[in-house]
Amino acid sequence: MEIEIKEKIDSLEITKNCKQELRKITCIIIFLILLIYFLYIYYNPSMFLLFPIYEAPFAYIIFTIICQRYKYEVIYINSDKIKFSSSYTEKNSKTSMTSFFKIKNLKEIY
Repeated sequence: MEIEIKEKIDSLEITKNCKQELRKITCIIIFLILLIYFLYIYYNPSMFLLFPIYEAPFAYIIFTIICQRYKYEVIYINSDKIKFSSSYTEKNSKTSMTSFFKIKNLKEIY
């Protein structure tokens, strides 16, 4: 895991990058899904075409649960607001901001 802190003229950017860990865990998950698929097809050949339809939602759920820790996360701290974004790809994490907080509101809460 790499954490980068970049100071710009009017803001601060903090980036968490887990590219190697995400790639490793993704390969393991894909291998396990294929292994389960081939074992199931070996014992039930009649379900060859239907099993991927049944397996896809569960595979996606397992993938998101396990890979949640290895997302790219970016925090921009500006003088008036804090922006936060997380994504499975580096490009999406920097372009789309999922949530932001105004600093004025945070000072009132604090």
